[in-house]
Amino acid sequence: MSVTFAAPKRLENFTKLMNALKSGESVNLVIDYGKCKLMIDGKEEAAPKAIGGVTLSPWEYFAPGVINNKLAYVVGSETHLISSQKYKFVYNYVRTRIYEDGSVEITARYMTTNDYTIVMDETFKGFLSNGKDENAVSAFIKN
Repeated sequence: MSVTFAAPKRLENFTKLMNALKSGESVNLVIDYGKCKLMIDGKEEAAPKAIGGVTLSPWEYFAPGVINNKLAYVVGSETHLISSQKYKFVYNYVRTRIYEDGSVEITARYMTTNDYTIVMDETFKGFLSNGKDENAVSAFIKN
């Protein structure tokens, strides 16, 4: 008996990403934060050598001009309770916006569990990867 594992299907651009989402596919993002530009309080900082994963669910698509946006984009977010060395138990909120030009913005916030005070707020900026470049964000159909 042999077992064959299929390689994950990469979504190389915004059009393929949207086609997968519109057809009901589940999409995972793998983010290499070290390849992103990190913004904290409007200033660029050194991005950490870290990698994270996000499932794009739930998600919403906004065509150009729907909410005074120049570019179409898809947005998704999720929040999880985590234990942080520095902040103890906090909610980890992550929002991803993927624009039709391939640019990606990831917002990461830690919020206290009692009153949702934001104790960490970071914005990462990068681009979708086609697998042959050094871009930070890879999108895959979830198997």
